[in-house]
Amino acid sequence: MRVLEAQGRKILTGLPPGDIPRSYQSVINIYLTFVYTLSCVANFDETDVQFSIKTNTTVAYRGQRTVSVRSPTGSGRCTVMLGVASNGHKFPPFVIFKGKQGARVAKEVKKWDSHSYSDGCLYDVQAKAWMNESMLLNWVENVWKPYTIEKKGKLTMLIIDQFSVHMMSSVKKAIEDCGTLLEYVPKGYTSCLQVCDIGLNKPFKDNMRSAVNEWMVMQEDLARPDRQTVSNWIDHSWQKITTSTIINTWAHIKLATRMDLDDDNAIMNDKGEGPGHFMDDRDALEEDVLALRESYESSSEEDED
Repeated sequence: MRVLEAQGRKILTGLPPGDIPRSYQSVINIYLTFVYTLSCVANFDETDVQFSIKTNTTVAYRGQRTVSVRSPTGSGRCTVMLGVASNGHKFPPFVIFKGKQGARVAKEVKKWDSHSYSDGCLYDVQAKAWMNESMLLNWVENVWKPYTIEKKGKLTMLIIDQFSVHMMSSVKKAIEDCGTLLEYVPKGYTSCLQVCDIGLNKPFKDNMRSAVNEWMVMQEDLARPDRQTVSNWIDHSWQKITTSTIINTWAHIKLATRMDLDDDNAIMNDKGEGPGHFMDDRDALEEDVLALRESYESSSEEDED
């Protein structure tokens, strides 16, 4: 008899270009043609963070038939929105704790600096600690919009998966109003086309597990971490993700090239020309966003036919 210890899904790797949906490939071509600056293209993804992360290693005498492993108690959890740009920039984690708007937890995270929360994250609360429409609109307003403003009118691109909340009309409008071209990873391809899924979520979770183990050494049995402690775990774990890891993960999905960390100017187009901006040397305007969106939406309709 064998006991099920873990479940997983089959990972799609090494897909040839012809296996990538044509509508998505057309966006990649647009991306290369118009030569975005590396800092203007980003990917975001939500990940679940459990307060009681189980450790997968311990120390014991050889030959013992049963080994006890300590872990934090409690069933607390939160959702964390992580994001990176293709130049290696890390956006601050957007953490959603469980709580009701206007209640004790909401008031606490609103005044996070007075309650020992990490200053490297942004916070909000939702009844089940889930990402929903209001949470995502808050993320756009406090994370994505300020970043696009820093780009001073340059067209930005945001790549996200087809989670239902991501596809709400209110969310699309809020993102596009930032001068952003919004592109969805085709269904079934997140494991080979989404940066956060491929190379960042796992090391982030590994760093979280290490932080938990270090914390457990200093605690008594049945210790229960609070939100402040978890916020610091999240911040420290995210800061340990290196710039080179981020850049090389983008390179792995062919949306950037492996490069020296000093080269933060622009992506080379398919003719080897660059750096540059739009073909007529002007900044992207709203009509550019609409024109590009029409081009790949029409391509997507052709695929369906």
